[in-house]
Amino acid sequence: MEQGEFALSDREFNRVKARVYAEAGISLSDAKRTLVVSRLGKLVRALKLASFDAYVDYLERQGTSADAQDFVNALTTNLTRFWREDHHFEHLIGYVGQLMQHRPRSSVGGKPKLRIWSAGCSTGQEPYTIALSLLAALPDLKRWDFRILASDIDTSVVAKAATGVYPENELSGLTPERSRLFERIGNGQIRVPAAARELIAFKPLNLMHNPWPMRGPFDAVFCRNVAIYFDKKTQGQLFARLGGDPRPRRLPLYRPLREPRSGRRELQAGRQDHLSVTGTEQGEGRSMSIRVLVVDDSALIREVLSRTLGKDGDIVVAGTAEDPLEARSKIKELNPDVVTLDIEMPNMNGLQFLDKLMRLHPLPVVMVSTLTTKGASETLLAMELGAVDFVAKPNASLSGGLDAFGENLRQKVRAAANSDVKGRAMRAPPVNVPVRTAAAPAGSLIAIGASTGGVEAIRVVLSQMPPDCPPIVIAQHMPAGFTTRFAGRLDELTELSVAEAEDRMPLLPGHAYVARGDYHLRVEKSSGQLKCRLSQDDLASGHRPSVDVLFESVAKAVGGMAVGVILTGMGRDGARGLKLMRDAGAYTIGQSQGSALVYGMPRVAFEEGAVVEQAPVEAVAARLAAALTRLKSAA
Repeated sequence: MEQGEFALSDREFNRVKARVYAEAGISLSDAKRTLVVSRLGKLVRALKLASFDAYVDYLERQGTSADAQDFVNALTTNLTRFWREDHHFEHLIGYVGQLMQHRPRSSVGGKPKLRIWSAGCSTGQEPYTIALSLLAALPDLKRWDFRILASDIDTSVVAKAATGVYPENELSGLTPERSRLFERIGNGQIRVPAAARELIAFKPLNLMHNPWPMRGPFDAVFCRNVAIYFDKKTQGQLFARLGGDPRPRRLPLYRPLREPRSGRRELQAGRQDHLSVTGTEQGEGRSMSIRVLVVDDSALIREVLSRTLGKDGDIVVAGTAEDPLEARSKIKELNPDVVTLDIEMPNMNGLQFLDKLMRLHPLPVVMVSTLTTKGASETLLAMELGAVDFVAKPNASLSGGLDAFGENLRQKVRAAANSDVKGRAMRAPPVNVPVRTAAAPAGSLIAIGASTGGVEAIRVVLSQMPPDCPPIVIAQHMPAGFTTRFAGRLDELTELSVAEAEDRMPLLPGHAYVARGDYHLRVEKSSGQLKCRLSQDDLASGHRPSVDVLFESVAKAVGGMAVGVILTGMGRDGARGLKLMRDAGAYTIGQSQGSALVYGMPRVAFEEGAVVEQAPVEAVAARLAAALTRLKSAA
């Protein structure tokens, strides 16, 4: 039906919200109004009713259990993918591996048991990923009595999940090793292998029902994508039932749950209720949704940012502030996970506020900057003061429009929420120990790639490099308008000559070249000389400039005479290209977890065998010099 066929009054919307809250504990925000009109409108029409009011009356007076389930199904959103937020599965592999070492064999049948519950399985990618990950990483698990319970409130998606069949585009973005795990069954479809399907029992389940129609104990419970539907009260009730702790966590893996007593499930005495989170995935005490405080003196910008951030449902604007003084009190009151911060504001400059915040109460901060020369300089200073990342404020000339801005902002906020800002604040600043020499044979090259946190990490590495080093090419995820100033800032702070790359620019020793924002940077060899090549062809690995594009070109043009470095950042850009460099004979280095603001890109590269060694950021320059010395000795 057309969205405008039925009007939805405020009263009707409130009735729908009250009904779905009573049925399933789901708390609908005002942002879901369009979804209600679109999805429930189909049911209203199918029942030949005249309005949403009549539909709610029908549900309350004569609707069947099937009608109630259709109502709930229509208002749930199921957007997920295989290996989504795969650090969760890494934690699970480590936990299960430890459990396997210590759990005795069962006295009945000789097989020890392992039970995992995926409590919001959606269309099934999560439980299948659990099964595939554990089977691949822990071969001995095949000798265990291993089962997964997968449940979801939406009966239609549970039925679909049980088939294990998905469109082939589900494999997009997966590594070749993971893609090969699936069966191609024709007609553009894939199927989860039988070894994983046989481990999983799918079951429709409303988590608000009491008691739960299932039996434990469970060794771990995944409940990652559920709590975003609930208000704080309902979240507390759910997590109290799951783990005895009313505070939902960013990494909600619970262990272990005993048999229910008097309708309750309790944690085993003396055991930790949540798997610990280490490194960059600091989630202690945070809610499932990412809670953001928006700080900007413009009411319009605050409104735009609030609407944009809440679009996908996993980010919630906990509050707004129009100046740093109000922001200070809101931070104490709301304890947000991330702050978005403007620079030009009344009462206190944003940079002054950021400096105080990082010293007194370190929090992940994403700067919202103006796309000007002055704005670029201040933004880079904000990175040096401790901000995680930045976005350019939306305006009429912004490439891709408001939708592209919104997607970029949400990605930056998610990365910030997963960053180790507090850990960075507690660590001593890296000691700047310049390398004496990094001389290398002619034709040598250093390639560096980074994303979130890379502005500061690149500065640390380049500030230690001597001017006799070979050319350095850099791909840092950064929009147009900022890379010129970024290169200029590096030129001011290091002994190297640093510039924004230009097409066909020769690569010279003692010089570093930063990929221009919104352009891919490649290296080519022409007439015996290495040169920069710029292009604006399609995004690669979701980015332009892309680290993969740069590294792949270096693998082809320079081969074993190159040294590659992948630094802090969220996502997987650079892993494929760095593996190509290593396969071509290059020495490759990844930033270690303990020093990375976001251990995402370096982690993926390490897992895929692209990294020869990992090192803290303050040691990268020395490792580069050592690798170049070996090249010189072999020449």
